[in-house]
Amino acid sequence: MASTATRATAEAPAASYCVLATEVVLRFLLLASAIAAVAVMVTSKQIRDIFIPFPPFSTELPAAKFNKSPAFIYFVAALSVVGLYSIITTLISLYALCSPPKVMYRFVILDVPLLGIVAAATGVAGAIAYLGLKGNSDVGWRRVCDTYDHFCKHIGASVALSLFASIVLIFLVLLSILSLTKKITK
Repeated sequence: MASTATRATAEAPAASYCVLATEVVLRFLLLASAIAAVAVMVTSKQIRDIFIPFPPFSTELPAAKFNKSPAFIYFVAALSVVGLYSIITTLISLYALCSPPKVMYRFVILDVPLLGIVAAATGVAGAIAYLGLKGNSDVGWRRVCDTYDHFCKHIGASVALSLFASIVLIFLVLLSILSLTKKITK
């Protein structure tokens, strides 16, 4: 009987360490994907020239930049907040590997709203990117990805990285909930 209780208590810290290590890895992935999504979005700029065969008539189209769309500005702001949050929580999670603090369960309280923010930013940026790719003939919006192909590739990559960040946040929320339910059932 005594050896069974000793083995169960010895397995609990090992499982706790495994959960903390997984959380650190997931938070680092969140940090990397959020920063990469912001960097790709901010560097998405393309200028196109229209060449008309007569010399004085060549002109430039307006530049395609992320800051010309409020949806993309929101995307950059939201993912910047998530990047800052993930820096702080990654450092706290690394500290928790040495000595588990009581603050770890509170991350789930902040992870859930941030998941909503990232999901909203991803949806908004994805919707605008889709309009740029396909256009909307019903309201007269033309496709712009035919003209600004490099810009659209940047936007698509940034939205994909943001989608990955939201999936990582889902896993972080699930991991936090599972660890909380294990503490409650004890």
